[in-house]
Amino acid sequence: MTPSALARLTAAELLDAADTLLVYRRAGDGVEPFICLSAVDDIIGYCGHVDLGQGIRTALTQIVAEELDVPPGAVEMVLGDTARAPNQGPTIASDSIQ
Repeated sequence: MTPSALARLTAAELLDAADTLLVYRRAGDGVEPFICLSAVDDIIGYCGHVDLGQGIRTALTQIVAEELDVPPGAVEMVLGDTARAPNQGPTIASDSIQ
């Protein structure tokens, strides 16, 4: 499955997908996906904020790539998708990266 195809799946569908690993982060009372890794080296990061021209997609892609020691081109970011990304509140200045 390609990274783009994986990025369209919900968290439940990702859990059912063969050879995928979701790295979770706890948010409030629930647990929400933040990064998905697959057996074929697909890396998808999820963020509840949206890129309004301030470069969030690029910054988060670089952060994920650096932490996992992969090139930025290996990372796909899903931003602001209410069905897939965690609810991280409003997109406001530097709060989007914190």
